[in-house]
Amino acid sequence: MHNSTQANTTRVWRRLRIVTEDCAQRLRPERYHLHVSENSKTGSSINVPIATTCQNKTAACTQYCYGLLGPISLQASIQTHVENQAVLNRLATASYKAVKEEADYSAAVLTVRGHNFLRWNGVGDLSLGSVRLLRALSKQHPAIQHWVSTRSAQLAAKLPHKDNIHVMFSIDQSTKPKDLTAFRAYIHASNGQAFLAYAQLAEDDVPPTDVHVVFAQHKSAFRAPWPPLPQTCLATVSLKYPSAVAHDNSCISCRRCFDKTLREQISPTP
Repeated sequence: MHNSTQANTTRVWRRLRIVTEDCAQRLRPERYHLHVSENSKTGSSINVPIATTCQNKTAACTQYCYGLLGPISLQASIQTHVENQAVLNRLATASYKAVKEEADYSAAVLTVRGHNFLRWNGVGDLSLGSVRLLRALSKQHPAIQHWVSTRSAQLAAKLPHKDNIHVMFSIDQSTKPKDLTAFRAYIHASNGQAFLAYAQLAEDDVPPTDVHVVFAQHKSAFRAPWPPLPQTCLATVSLKYPSAVAHDNSCISCRRCFDKTLREQISPTP
């Protein structure tokens, strides 16, 4: 990593830690339930603070993590992420009745919106509280599909292998070999419910052959100009290619990240 890039990365993470620590001092007592966010691309999601949950970040993730840029990185958003984590921290040791109550609340939010899937960690990563809630939600509301983005094989191992839990291990060119080995071991035991997703940063940045979803680099209006691979998310493909799709409702329309059958229809690059 060049010195200038490394210095910028250090500044970004320092600012994120400072803002997160400040938000932790401003918790609103009325925020009892999780805030389930919603956007036009990915639908409903539960977001938590990057600074305290992304313990397994890679050297390259600062180049493409949208949680470090735009509205989702502003203090108002981080405040919501911190308050979500406070709820999850409470659930980590709460009674099952309390966990079930939160599961019912989140399911009700999705029902009102007409969504039958939930994205976990649009930003941030798993914790013991989110694992407990995920287990309860998947049991009490089996019709909801859970799209779980993570880099923690250790916490993912606490989740059951169920048809409605889809664990997406996020990797890139700088993912450590030991982490990739742990992810693959989990995937092997998951009967197709877990998979690798690769952040592609350049045309010659070739993903491993067992990757099922590729996210070409994209930020705001920018989309990678290189041609898509068979497993590339079409919402990250340059609009100059006929296969590209608009961001709005793209995840709801595609569903590959939370539908095992659809993932199996697209073979990784040989």
